[in-house]
Amino acid sequence: MPRRDEREEFEARRETLDRGESVARKETAEQLQQRLSTPAWLFAAAKAKFRWAAGQELTEEEYRAALEAAAKEVIRNA
Repeated sequence: MPRRDEREEFEARRETLDRGESVARKETAEQLQQRLSTPAWLFAAAKAKFRWAAGQELTEEEYRAALEAAAKEVIRNA
């Protein structure tokens, strides 16, 4: 599960874009994965971390921010 600060940053970026401050094209996460050649493991990590549904629409900026956060996630055994 994303840490509170990462989730807030991700949502803040999304709200900024939703207000129309930047006209950004949205694509599905799967389309972005193919277009940007994202490794399957990293895509799966971001999808799980941010609970994306199949066909979740994101801007490229949102997608890249989520990938960056997922890549920095520390996995620990319970």
